[in-house]
Amino acid sequence: MFFAFFMLVVSAAAFASWTPLRTGAGTWLGNRRVAGHADLIQSAALSAGIDPCLLAGIVLIESGGRIGVRSSKGALGLCQLMPATAAERALILGLSIPDEGRLLSDPELNATLGASYMAWLLKKMDGDTERALVAYNAGPGRLKGWETKAGGFAAWAAGPGAQSGPLGYARRVLSEAEKFRTQGLFP
Repeated sequence: MFFAFFMLVVSAAAFASWTPLRTGAGTWLGNRRVAGHADLIQSAALSAGIDPCLLAGIVLIESGGRIGVRSSKGALGLCQLMPATAAERALILGLSIPDEGRLLSDPELNATLGASYMAWLLKKMDGDTERALVAYNAGPGRLKGWETKAGGFAAWAAGPGAQSGPLGYARRVLSEAEKFRTQGLFP
């Protein structure tokens, strides 16, 4: 009887201190999911001419490596693409415009479109990866407005943008990309 009571107390204490496994970006589970998509991430990134580790960082931070994710703002899939952006990239790549269902269920297409969009942003931002990632997160039009108001990206990043979500996003993606590079996820 005492043993049963003891086990009940120990179990209750263990349950009280238990915290659920986070499944978002930067977690062990998120990293495992991204690693599970390594082949399609590498293929999409190389086709677009961008670093696979950068695309893996985007996938991790955007969706935690989950395929069927929809954000509260309407971004869809692995790379969390807005439907209009996905349609634009699809047309540029000579693909049919995907519907929401396809963006949520076809990780290869989503990664291809996300890589294409990031490649375009890198070109538009003269190869400045941090700036391109801010634009990926906030939109290039919003970034341009912030830069104009602040007197350039560096002034925005050091001033009003220093504590912003988009700049924090960019830095998290860069940090995760570096971790993927260190881990040797892509040859």
